Amino acid sequence: MSKLTKVICDAATYPAEKGPNGYHVVWDQQMPGFGLRCNPGGSKVFVCRYRAGRRQRLMKLGHYPVLTVDQARQLAREVLVQVYRGIDPLEERRREERRAITLAKLWDRYLEDYAKPHYKPRTLREVQGVWRRYLKGTVGSISIEEISRDDVARLQAKVYSSKGNYAANDAIRLLRRLLAQAEQWGIVPQGRNPAKGVKLYKEGSRERFLSDDEHRRLHQALADFEVEGGDPDATAAVRLLMWTGCRANEILGVSWAEIDLAERVIHRKDTKTGKRTILLLTVAVPVLEELRKRNGDTEWVFPGRGRKKPQNDYIRRPWRRLLELAEIEDLRLHDLRHNAATVARRLGVSLKEVGDFLGHKRAATTEIYAHGDIEVQRRLAEAVTDFIQGLE
Repeated sequence: MSKLTKVICDAATYPAEKGPNGYHVVWDQQMPGFGLRCNPGGSKVFVCRYRAGRRQRLMKLGHYPVLTVDQARQLAREVLVQVYRGIDPLEERRREERRAITLAKLWDRYLEDYAKPHYKPRTLREVQGVWRRYLKGTVGSISIEEISRDDVARLQAKVYSSKGNYAANDAIRLLRRLLAQAEQWGIVPQGRNPAKGVKLYKEGSRERFLSDDEHRRLHQALADFEVEGGDPDATAAVRLLMWTGCRANEILGVSWAEIDLAERVIHRKDTKTGKRTILLLTVAVPVLEELRKRNGDTEWVFPGRGRKKPQNDYIRRPWRRLLELAEIEDLRLHDLRHNAATVARRLGVSLKEVGDFLGHKRAATTEIYAHGDIEVQRRLAEAVTDFIQGLE
């Protein structure tokens, strides 16, 4: 029985007839499982073959001639002793490699290789904020091999106690995505995601819409704000958001090149759901014409500081002042979108039509925004009652 020697290893070559994508192993006949793998490119690697449960493994020991035959044989012997003791050496090696990868290192790769290529700028800023505020200092130093269900539970409870249920759920969702991507990349085994299946805190409805009286007060506040010298761009933006039901960045980030006043449409090239055509009513035209007089020397309808980029702060300060003037509480700028959907439903518009109006791709999303307004329910109840009474 031939034994691997330096002479045999020097002479070993990869058979050309196997093609460019295979490998060839010269096995030691005295120690089963020990061999020298010859690769198409000319490199040679000592390997050890063994069986762990039902799976056959081929573990690399090191390159020849960096390792001598005797050194490689000793390593193979140690591997086979571990197998005899019920240990899977290759899995142990991978586990040690995973222990060296902290969640912070995983985040760095996730940010560069996944988040930046796939997320829109606003979503990217949001996940970066969640990582920085809730995950980095809490679980960032934990290795992906050692993070446990208990670590996840402690993270969730800690964020909840200081920031509330929405923040805690955001933290768990991002951690879940991080570990799921690690599974996709093969860094951790499938099913090794302790954040998966964690029960999130119940989130109350965030929807808010305006009463008839609040509508009147907000309209008056817009006029009063302009009289007191408030930013006319801010009042124009609020009016457009009220009329169109758009997301804030769909209006604040629009360029003049995307607006066709003759056809009364905005052709947004890139929104949360992709390309979108936004219809403009007649009342919006003079507002945009006035904006063009003020801001026509820039690319953007609502230019930010320096006038080279669009507005990106959601006009927070003017919005707070408008709410003060209108004496309205707990209304976000985004709630104007909810409000447009609710008004449309009160006017009898179907959910599908509301979804088209808001630029939704999924009907379920429209249902969330256009929740059951009590006036719609009351009119429906009255109509049903009148019909039944009419049958007496």
